[in-house]
Amino acid sequence: MGYASFSNTAHFKGDPAEIWDAFANPAVAGIYAEHQTEFFPGPDFALAAGKTWQERHGAECDFDVVEWTITDYVPQTTIAFKGRQSGILQKVRMSMEAADGGWTLVEDIRFSPTVGGKWGTSVVAWIMWATGLLAKFSDDHGDTFDRLRRHLDGESGEVAVPDEVRLESAMVGHASSFVPAVRNTVSSAAADELDGTAESMAAVDRVLGHYGERTVPLSEDDYLRAAAYVFEVARAEFGGRYVEDEDGEAVALVVGEPSCSVTVMALGKVMKRVQHGPADSIEFFYAGIAPLVERGQSAVLR
Repeated sequence: MGYASFSNTAHFKGDPAEIWDAFANPAVAGIYAEHQTEFFPGPDFALAAGKTWQERHGAECDFDVVEWTITDYVPQTTIAFKGRQSGILQKVRMSMEAADGGWTLVEDIRFSPTVGGKWGTSVVAWIMWATGLLAKFSDDHGDTFDRLRRHLDGESGEVAVPDEVRLESAMVGHASSFVPAVRNTVSSAAADELDGTAESMAAVDRVLGHYGERTVPLSEDDYLRAAAYVFEVARAEFGGRYVEDEDGEAVALVVGEPSCSVTVMALGKVMKRVQHGPADSIEFFYAGIAPLVERGQSAVLR
């Protein structure tokens, strides 16, 4: 049958949440991939079994569009997904476990022939699979982990990613983690209310109210996931672009351009809602965006 799979392993030290997000979240991983891809989330995308996303390649891959489906997901432990490209079914399993004062990451990829795609391209891919060349040439012998390490260290790598693209990918990734986090730490019922609509801001308020009742302080990631969800719902409704301050510490979404500039600063508002309670309602905050955009009135919402 030939060489139809490969596996690579590496050891990392650092914040497990940050490592896992960069390793397993497709919205983030596309930033440091050898051939950068565009990430397009499916409906109500989240890091959860059954959810999908599209990976759109450039000219080096004949502008292929691959749809991936998550088949298994356990936060900070494992993610498995599958997709078809050029007549080949790819099954990927990525895992992380504690080891030697850090974290061992494993990436396992298996190939098998399937129908679909361009006939000529598929035949070539089937021959490569049968002879073992497909897995041999696909195996980067750990280069992906090297790029991941550079990404975590803040190095730009071979290709400079525009700030707007970098911020958008990061926010999409954080937002996609919000629903699974709520499902794991609050309840499945609360998570089910987070359907990516403006109406779900009431559910966000309830989740943040629950967070405010905790005796254990929230992590920065907890705040960021919730803020990113608010950002992404707003961006889906109003469009817009992400910006950050000169120190790279505050991220905002700017909507309404070119007729006006409404700057939405969700992270600070999320923190206030957790710390101060219902007086800093996220639902009320979000409802303030549409009237400003409709009037063409520039403002900063914080």
